[in-house]
Amino acid sequence: MKTARTALWRLRSGARVTPLRKIWVWRRHLGLEPTDTFLACYPRSGSNWVQFLVYQSLTNTDPTFESVRQFSPYLGGQRKALRLLPGGGRFVKTHEPYQKVYRRGILLIRDPRDVVLSDFRFLRMRGDYVAGFPEFVTQFINGRAHGFGSWKQQVETWLNSGLEHKDLLKIRFEDLHRDPPSHLAGILAFLGIDSTGLDLQTICGNNSIERMRAKEDLGEGAPSRRDARYRFVNRGLVGEWAQELTADQIEQIEETFASTMRKLSYLNWQQEPPSWKTAQRE
Repeated sequence: MKTARTALWRLRSGARVTPLRKIWVWRRHLGLEPTDTFLACYPRSGSNWVQFLVYQSLTNTDPTFESVRQFSPYLGGQRKALRLLPGGGRFVKTHEPYQKVYRRGILLIRDPRDVVLSDFRFLRMRGDYVAGFPEFVTQFINGRAHGFGSWKQQVETWLNSGLEHKDLLKIRFEDLHRDPPSHLAGILAFLGIDSTGLDLQTICGNNSIERMRAKEDLGEGAPSRRDARYRFVNRGLVGEWAQELTADQIEQIEETFASTMRKLSYLNWQQEPPSWKTAQRE
């Protein structure tokens, strides 16, 4: 049974990069508008956390998975999205590589060595992946874990999008994790939201990993779990890869993604800021 499920997953994995997917992606981009702002990231990079933070900042209400999905749907659900951004704009999430229709966005980036762990757990939770972790690492590196390409391919399209600084805010998950209130203030400013008078510390505390896990347990629109061993709201840790990945797996990821990881200071992120921050300071 397990062998059959593994073969089915491999078949589905291959289908994710066929021309049929291009049609599906094209359809999901219909109905976008110039006033839309996109929350872009590779899967499992912290986008749900950002959505919860922004939603409470805008509405002053405690977010649920359902209310956040109505406010900030995944690409394809924009027609029903709440227009809560200044000027009636919508906040749409996408994992897709950059496309010209994306005129303004927040790019959330996370260390791929941590992403691979979270991605594996997420797909196992959904029942979309049944093989072992070593095989998944290979699929992840080769860009065949899902239809978005590899971590490097997706991130590089956004870094090389040509969007000006005023139209693209780049944030590393690790920086947001280190100081949520100050980076939330930056996100709100980019969205044109006045954070004066907002208790950002309280907002961040109300949407901590622990609080979001509690909300997941309550349901309220949280994704269902086919495998109870895994959760939708994962651990949200920084540097977990150092304990969980083998030396060979670390080497594979670092060698394959080296140029992008170096650009983002992920090979020495504790010592240096990302290259774009260095350029801004100079």
